[in-house]
Amino acid sequence: MWSGRWDKAAERAFLRGADGIVALRAGARDGGEAGREVATRLLACCFALVTYEDIGTELEEAARLLAGRGSSDVTDAPGGRVWLARVLGERAAGHNERHDLDPRYDAGYVDAAAHPAWTLLALPGFAWRLRLLQASTKTTTVALAAGLGTGAHHVARWAAGSAHPSPAQREQLAGVLGIHPAWLAEERDDTAELDLYRYDRCPCGGARDFTRATLDQAHEYGAALNEDGPVHWCDGCGQAYLRAAGERLVPLPLAQIPDPLYYDRLYSAADADHGGLGVPWPHALWSPGTSPRERGPLRVPDLLTRPPLMPAAPRVPVPAAAPRPRRSRPAGAQRGVLPAAGIDRTMPEKVQALVDWVGGTGRALTGNGHLKLADARALVEALDTGDAMAEVIGGEEFPIRSSAELAGLHRVLSWAQAAGLLRIEDNRLEQVPGRPRAGADPGALRKDMFDALPQAALAVLDWAMWNSVSPIAEPDELDAALVMVWDLLGGTTSSLPASQIADAVWGSLTDDGAVEYEEHELVEKLVRRDVRIILELCRDAGAVDLSDDGGTAVLTEFGRVGTAGVGDRPSHREPQVRQPPEDDFTDTDWVVWRLEVSDPGQLVAEGLADRTAQSMTELAGTLGCVYSHCVDYDSMNGTAEGTYYAWYVRVPQAEHQRRGPDALPVAVITLQDHLRSVLPDALTDWRLAPDGYLTGRVLADAAFKDVYADVIGPLEVALLGLRRDGAEKLDPDAQMWAQAEDGAAATYALWLCKNPDDAEVSSWLVLYVGYLAGPEFWDSPLGQQMRRFGVSPGSPVLTLPRPGPVMWVASAETLPITPGSKVLPLVGARHQWTASDGQQLADRVKRDLRALLPGF
Repeated sequence: MWSGRWDKAAERAFLRGADGIVALRAGARDGGEAGREVATRLLACCFALVTYEDIGTELEEAARLLAGRGSSDVTDAPGGRVWLARVLGERAAGHNERHDLDPRYDAGYVDAAAHPAWTLLALPGFAWRLRLLQASTKTTTVALAAGLGTGAHHVARWAAGSAHPSPAQREQLAGVLGIHPAWLAEERDDTAELDLYRYDRCPCGGARDFTRATLDQAHEYGAALNEDGPVHWCDGCGQAYLRAAGERLVPLPLAQIPDPLYYDRLYSAADADHGGLGVPWPHALWSPGTSPRERGPLRVPDLLTRPPLMPAAPRVPVPAAAPRPRRSRPAGAQRGVLPAAGIDRTMPEKVQALVDWVGGTGRALTGNGHLKLADARALVEALDTGDAMAEVIGGEEFPIRSSAELAGLHRVLSWAQAAGLLRIEDNRLEQVPGRPRAGADPGALRKDMFDALPQAALAVLDWAMWNSVSPIAEPDELDAALVMVWDLLGGTTSSLPASQIADAVWGSLTDDGAVEYEEHELVEKLVRRDVRIILELCRDAGAVDLSDDGGTAVLTEFGRVGTAGVGDRPSHREPQVRQPPEDDFTDTDWVVWRLEVSDPGQLVAEGLADRTAQSMTELAGTLGCVYSHCVDYDSMNGTAEGTYYAWYVRVPQAEHQRRGPDALPVAVITLQDHLRSVLPDALTDWRLAPDGYLTGRVLADAAFKDVYADVIGPLEVALLGLRRDGAEKLDPDAQMWAQAEDGAAATYALWLCKNPDDAEVSSWLVLYVGYLAGPEFWDSPLGQQMRRFGVSPGSPVLTLPRPGPVMWVASAETLPITPGSKVLPLVGARHQWTASDGQQLADRVKRDLRALLPGF
């Protein structure tokens, strides 16, 4: 159920699905059953984004709502969006009725007047197309404005539909985006661009062959292969298609699967991790490589560099919706009064004061549903929310532009709404009818707030100004985190360190290190931030007392009564410290240091990692260190997109101990000074610290290499000087994927060269070394963890402790990924060698590789 969890990713996914539906409905006469099937799946995705129900339920609802509906009411894009808004409204009404949701109290109630989806559907045609192109090409508003030589606010107004560019600006905009100007011509604003969703051949430009399969999306793929099946998988890019009239291809929103023979499930279109609407779609059009999750700008499809084939739709004005009747105010309703400033209030008292200020007449909101800036400024001062009305950057003040940017005020408002005291109705903030005023019973208000803690936490943790949210901003994970917090605090009468509580929550999310997120360090920081916020919210509700610095927490008597019984649940694992203190690094040969900097003004051009790689590698080498890599996170602790960078360097223990100013290693300071010299002077927000997680990875790598030195050592020596194409610069990698009380398991990868059989040079030849573990290993906890990360039975593995005498295996496989990315054993072209000892294995591998690879 939708409870306000709507972000940029959801908006982009909804836009992609809705655009495809509108185009296919407008061309339904030519699309036949294929177009209807695809439109059904896209509609189900849009439903799921709004109702937050599972995709299976929404597929049934989409098929039901589309059954028997003709396409006569959809001839152009505006008409299609009006039709979609109507169908979406029917689905929302059914969802509300099915779950018996009350608009006054239930956060899951879907209100077509307030939900952002209907706002998107009301956008004019140009704003709609501009947003889609920006999302697909990953072009920010700032970058677009810079290319046009205009202010970002102009582009933002075009995307919001509050202004329209001139013909000359449209042509210039097309040039910046790299598309033909005709696609942005004013006469096409009302055109449903069917050319983007129906092709004569796959637009990836790769192989012309297809693998056939059935349409069932929830069975083993081996049973689905069928020469007569309606699904056509492009062998070049993995895009799935159905064939429409005239043998035209219509992309089917299932999954991006490069080689369907080696995958056992077809995924729903809502699954962004498998090529769904969370990435530029259709995948074949925007990202014809082997993975849809490409970073940085994507290549512009050839289709958009040529004039559109489909003629523009005639401009037909869409009838305006009937104005809503104005609701009369209750008789005798009194306007609220601003609370007095300078009073030290608890959170329940702040909520009471806010409700009293709203009064019986309510308060008008902005067009986006936020408090007016003047009202917000007065409330920030009166309620002492701790918000600043201006941000200071580089010594210059930048006033906030929306009350949505005020975290403290948002928190008070979230409490009032979660407790059922305030609601938003017809763009007004109002008291909920039938509810007692906040001040009527302070004890009852505190209990209401405690009961509403999960809803308030969801609203605060998923604040619109966070550009990155943690896993515990999801309902299920939040519930588990709250139970763990109460369980830990309820198990003692003493104060607990907040860091220990964060350790426990993080350990639970990662299964004590067994699960790794794609951006692991960032996710950990976000989780620790959100645990701190949860403790503050518990304090708001009177359940927890926090120390002045927030470092320790203890349950209050009220909180102990309210959480009674939590301790009777099955106990959680003992908290595991995720990152050891710096003192623990004294026994390691290497320590990984992280050099972070923020760029809130987005002063650094794209490609920073590539520009600094060579100089950082060379300088680190002269200092006895090893440069690893640079990351450019989209955000860090709520900063704006694209403004956080981090460089990782392995520092030997001797250099780690040699300290300079600020007790930092001299080598690290030298590397920072170099980065300062190549970055804008305005970048001053630096954070230098050892990375415990990556240091642990280095230790694990060394442990495996040491135990298996007699096996992998001869191979590294035998292939010394033979590796090429940049592979020789990459250290052989013993990657630990699984760890348990009785041992650990890893894979060992040695990059050899680019695949000589790949004309596009987009894949690599990688050598894996280990032994073939039996079924008992793969059924064990270690084996199950390995499978979770994609390491399948039949892959060479290394384990600790080392097994008895085994047959050693070396397997050379082609991988369609970039050196430096995480190496997983994937199925591809494979050559395999076996031997009973390491030297014999090395000799066989070297001999055969020279014969197989010319020039090796």
